[in-house]
Amino acid sequence: MGEIRDAAVEIHDWVSANGIPHFFIGDIAVQFWGRPRATVDVDVCAVVPPQDADRAVELLLASFKSRVPNPADFAAQHGVLLLFASNGCGVDVSLSGFWFDSEALERTSDLEAAPGKRLPVCSAEDLIVMKSIAGRARDEDDLKVVIQLERDRLDVKLIRRLLKEYAALTDEDEPAQRFECFWLRFGEQDKEQFDA
Repeated sequence: MGEIRDAAVEIHDWVSANGIPHFFIGDIAVQFWGRPRATVDVDVCAVVPPQDADRAVELLLASFKSRVPNPADFAAQHGVLLLFASNGCGVDVSLSGFWFDSEALERTSDLEAAPGKRLPVCSAEDLIVMKSIAGRARDEDDLKVVIQLERDRLDVKLIRRLLKEYAALTDEDEPAQRFECFWLRFGEQDKEQFDA
């Protein structure tokens, strides 16, 4: 975990120095809101306006090595830069990867990665939305754990609003249905058992 922490601090310091608002997602956020698990890379969302994305990519590639050939083309196609930190750890930089990322910036919590060094981590609600959208088996496992551990503190109305907005943008309702299924099984049901 030490190498991952160092890589996260390095990318945090870089984007902060370059004035790029950001927050951490992926495994770091799962560990913050869920449970410890092996982390193989660092995922960070850099909130960059579309007109500034090319310049951000250029600056990042001037400071970090790419993990793929033709990284600028890859970023334009997939919205993410796959980089190496100086210690060799993978760093995935999403360039405004979510429609709600500017709003999500206001909901971050601080993870103390080292003395005096705090990293902004996405909220549990935003993590749940991302995991509901991704929908892989691993994401569903994370969804279950975060709901179980945070259920009494979750803003369920916010989660539902964001997933409704996603459905309106994409005409895809499966993420909302996935959340409701997991909330019924591991949120509401567990609360009823706890209160009984």
